[in-house]
Amino acid sequence: MHSKSLVFPSGPTEKAKAGAAILEACKQMTSPEPQELGSYMGFSMLFLAGIYMPKKIIEESTPPAALMQYLKNFPQIKEIALHLDNDMAGRLAAKAIQTILTPSYAVSDEPPERGKDYNDYLKITLKIWQPRERE
Repeated sequence: MHSKSLVFPSGPTEKAKAGAAILEACKQMTSPEPQELGSYMGFSMLFLAGIYMPKKIIEESTPPAALMQYLKNFPQIKEIALHLDNDMAGRLAAKAIQTILTPSYAVSDEPPERGKDYNDYLKITLKIWQPRERE
């Protein structure tokens, strides 16, 4: 399962810490013990899994329902850091979410520096990455 993550940092100076929290949360997901991930290292996190396809005219798109419900439940959130996949679908989703939410929220797009997603980036960082074989 591929998941997309959105992190809600408490301020602009917290972005580096929020990125570290994503990597730490990924490490925790490999643990055999159940992990509470709704809030991790002081950051609110929402993990989205599945496909989000914006409309051809991005301004006519609607954001993912889970994101909108999360923002409704936590109205204190004003800043959103997108950590979506580094492929065409992830880049398009990030652009759409930024376009739609920008008037109400400070939205930043922060894809992984290397790899398709943060799982790949974590493996590369830990030097355990192996290229995926084509199926």
